[in-house]
Amino acid sequence: MRDEQDSGAAQEAAKLRARVRQLTTLVDAVREAIIIIRGGTIVFANAYMHHLGGHTLAEIAGRSFLDFVHPDDRPLVAERHRQRLMGQDVPSVYDLRILTREGEPRWIQVSTTTIDWDGIPAHVALLTDIEARKRAEESLQHTMARQEAIIWERTRSLQEANERLEAEILERIRAEENLRRLNESLLQEIKERRQATERLEEAKRRALESSRAKSMFLARMSHEMRTPLNVILGMSRVAQRDAPEGCNTRPMEMIAEAGQTMLRVIDDLLDISKIEAGRMTLDENRFDLPGFLKGLRDSHATLFKAKGLQLELEIRPGTPAFVVGDRARLGQILHNLLSNALKFTATGGAEIEAGPLEPGETCMEQSEGRLGLVFKVKDTGMGIPADRLNKIFDSFEQADETIGRRFGGTGLGLSISRHLARLMGGEVRVESTEAQGTTFVLTVPMVPTEEEDEECVAVQEDDFIRPLDILLAEDSDLNAETVEALLAPQKHRLTRAGNGREALEILRNRRFDVVLMDIQMPEMDGLEATRAIRKSSDIPSGADVPIVAMTAFGMEQDRRRIMQAGVTDYVPKPVNLERLTRVLAKCVGKDRQAEDQNPSHAEASDRIDDWGRARQEALENMGGRKDLLHRLSQVFLRDTPRDLEALDMALAEGRVKDAARHAHSIKGNALNIGVGAVAKAAKNVELALGRGRDLKELRRDLEKAVEAAAGLLAAEGIEPAA
Repeated sequence: MRDEQDSGAAQEAAKLRARVRQLTTLVDAVREAIIIIRGGTIVFANAYMHHLGGHTLAEIAGRSFLDFVHPDDRPLVAERHRQRLMGQDVPSVYDLRILTREGEPRWIQVSTTTIDWDGIPAHVALLTDIEARKRAEESLQHTMARQEAIIWERTRSLQEANERLEAEILERIRAEENLRRLNESLLQEIKERRQATERLEEAKRRALESSRAKSMFLARMSHEMRTPLNVILGMSRVAQRDAPEGCNTRPMEMIAEAGQTMLRVIDDLLDISKIEAGRMTLDENRFDLPGFLKGLRDSHATLFKAKGLQLELEIRPGTPAFVVGDRARLGQILHNLLSNALKFTATGGAEIEAGPLEPGETCMEQSEGRLGLVFKVKDTGMGIPADRLNKIFDSFEQADETIGRRFGGTGLGLSISRHLARLMGGEVRVESTEAQGTTFVLTVPMVPTEEEDEECVAVQEDDFIRPLDILLAEDSDLNAETVEALLAPQKHRLTRAGNGREALEILRNRRFDVVLMDIQMPEMDGLEATRAIRKSSDIPSGADVPIVAMTAFGMEQDRRRIMQAGVTDYVPKPVNLERLTRVLAKCVGKDRQAEDQNPSHAEASDRIDDWGRARQEALENMGGRKDLLHRLSQVFLRDTPRDLEALDMALAEGRVKDAARHAHSIKGNALNIGVGAVAKAAKNVELALGRGRDLKELRRDLEKAVEAAAGLLAAEGIEPAA
């Protein structure tokens, strides 16, 4: 019985062992690690545990599971174990890291359950290898993070782009709004500008109409004033010329002076009108600059002397003998400056200084070939206040409002002078100290030239042209009588026509040497008559007869209109005898008797009759101013010996140009006072110098002529000036 029991037990044990082996084989075949933990230690581990961590079963048995857990995950395992012991409901599956035998972390998933192990609670843990999954998850997370970063970056870029787009859209909206406002502003500005342009055009039209009206008014005023002035000046001169010896001619002189003053005012107004219209032009020719300055000095010296003042002239070294420039405009400027000095100087006097530009001085338009010249007019007068210096060059302005009442004048002279100076490429400026004097400085560029034009030599010879047959076409009896009286001493034969039509009828039946044609006449005016004469086939020499226009119109456009009609030349009213005589001589030529081959005519020319006639004409040329003729005669007696001495010195030193200049100066001074023989002899010397001829005989003739003239002047009681 016992044996049977032992045998049955042995069989049961064998079956049990077999079953254990089967279970062990089964557990070891599982591809997951299985461990049983009881009392905190591992009591069982299958073979896969070695595959999972590399530890042998002997190294695992009896050790705490925490020994194999990664230090960072041990708190988690301990906390779960604690919660489980306390009966709390905790997750049975979680992930953690174990340490392999080499100490490398390895991700596993733990799934636990509690069993009864021999009456003691135990925990069965199923450890699944999730290393690959974790790496995949990490890679996925990394990829997702990268994708998320990319998406975020793209999102951020899109957001920024959206913000930029939004800002750009807003900016465009604002720009469109600004553009709309700008367009509205531009349209308004265009409208205002168009309106302003229309107003300017209207103002310009009115200004042009006003300018034309002013020009027409000035032309009409000039014409209406010149016509009676022609009679006043002409007849006053005739009255002075024909006055008996010893008769008081001062009233006639005063009338002539007043008429000349009025004429200057008219000329100034016309000049201002030309300047404002931009029609002022220059007429440049060669002229003797030192001779011009001496003549200017001499013509004003008497006026200064009458006030007890001195007028000096200094021509600095380097001043050219001959220059090309507008002599008339230069004289007009210097005359205005000298008149200013005379008007405002009570004691002392004035000085004209001329020469090349000083260092540091420039002309506005100085160019190659032109020499900058400076002309200074210094006076010891009342001076100009500093606050008025810039105003005196304005039209109708003077240094003081009371000056016009005290001294007279229109205030146009300095304004015209500055405009003329700038037209010539120069400038006028003023330096002044009140109560100490004033200096006006004129700078102009001029072209120095080697010799004088043939036409400029002896343009004022005192020879008379032959008596002419003259047709005078003039509707005014007063003007006709004035012209007849002026020309009477020259023995011309005048025939009168009352208008252009009468002139045509007379010319068809008779030849004339010259026609003096008034412009404004009834029935047929002078321009229409001139055109008819030039075109007519039944007027003898109608195409060639010299026609000299006499006009009271003084505007430049009037002069051009008159010349374009076909006239030969013109003479402005009031008629100046000297200018009329020169124009007649120019038109018909001088019919002189044949001259002796010997150029010396001193003895023949200075006969008493010829002397008296020449002196009388010189007096007439000076407007009957006997005091001026006397003064210039004194200057002639004083300066001529000096000029002769300077001429001889220049000849001795071979300075031909200087010698010619001194001969020219003697000639000019002689012509001024009617000493024709001296002028003729000086001219012969001047011409001979230019042609390289022998001068000995000509020089002796000049000296004889000077001696003869000095004797005749002494007989008149004239002595050399001091």
